[in-house]
Amino acid sequence: MSKPEKYVIVIQESVIASVVKDAATFIMFAGLLTFNHKVLSGNGWIDAIFIMFAFLWLLGRQSKYTFSGTVTSTIKWLEEKQTYPSEEDR
Repeated sequence: MSKPEKYVIVIQESVIASVVKDAATFIMFAGLLTFNHKVLSGNGWIDAIFIMFAFLWLLGRQSKYTFSGTVTSTIKWLEEKQTYPSEEDR
């Protein structure tokens, strides 16, 4: 029996929701860097680590195991991906 593949599915939102989400992400990232400089004495290495984590997160979104689409296209994609167990696996 083979291991099932795991996928990340991202449902696309409206333009307004996307702008709000992006603004919140930017504010949180800026807050993280501000916290570093006000509380942790502004260590540049910590800034570099935060930025590296942000790039790794962005790279992870482009993975072959990530699907992004509208609700309708996601349902269609899931129906195409659906596999049924063979007689041997039952």
